[in-house]
Amino acid sequence: MNYYVDIRNATVHIVSAGREWQGSNNKGEDDMRDLTAVIAAPVLKVSGFRFSKAWRTNEFGFKAFCFKYLICTTKANLIAGMN
Repeated sequence: MNYYVDIRNATVHIVSAGREWQGSNNKGEDDMRDLTAVIAAPVLKVSGFRFSKAWRTNEFGFKAFCFKYLICTTKANLIAGMN
């Protein structure tokens, strides 16, 4: 297995058995999850709702989808509980 790292683009290229896999840091997805956490925090603060640990530990279903792709539940809880 051969691999090389492209520092400028923060990617890793792994070549194994003639196939190439490109990994990235998914920075855009993380930024979107952080943004939705900041947007949701005031609603959480007013309503008193907090995301439970179940949102982070589920592997399948709605809660897992929300945590993985839509909102950083930990950050939303922290921002809502700070003031």
